[in-house]
Amino acid sequence: MVNRETRLDAPYRTTDILFVCHCVCVVGGRLIRTGGGGMGGQQMQQIEKAKQQEEQKAAAEEQRAQILKAILSPEARERMCNIKMVKEAKGRQIEDMLINRAQRGQLGGVVDEDTLIQMLESINEQQQEKSKVSFTRRRMDDDWD
Repeated sequence: MVNRETRLDAPYRTTDILFVCHCVCVVGGRLIRTGGGGMGGQQMQQIEKAKQQEEQKAAAEEQRAQILKAILSPEARERMCNIKMVKEAKGRQIEDMLINRAQRGQLGGVVDEDTLIQMLESINEQQQEKSKVSFTRRRMDDDWD
C-alpha cells in the first residue's frame, strides 16, 4: 500500500517528470507538425499563410455562390447542382461562363432553365466536334485490297 503523505512530501527530481511537447496543426488539408518546446517563426508564418489562403478561397467561393444565386432562377440552380454532382468540371465550366457573361453585361436578366439547357447543348456540340475518333486498318502482306 502506498502512503500518500510520504508521496506528497517527497521531493520531485527532474528525471521523474518528462515533458513532451509536440504541436500538430492541420491547415488547408496539410499536416504541419512541430517538435520540441515551441513553434519557430517560419512555421508560424506557414500556418498563418495557409489560414489566409483558406480564408481567401472561402471568400471567393462565397462570392461566386452569391453571383450565381443572383443570376440563376431556382430551377436553373437545381439543374446546375445536378450537373455538378455528375460532372463537376463541366458544371464549373458552365458556372464560369455564366459569371463572365454576367460581369460583361451579356445576360439579359435572370437565367432560366431553358436558357441554361441551350447553353449546355451548345457546349456539348462544341465538345463533340473536338473529339473525333478515326480507325486505321493495318495492312498485312497477304492482303490483295
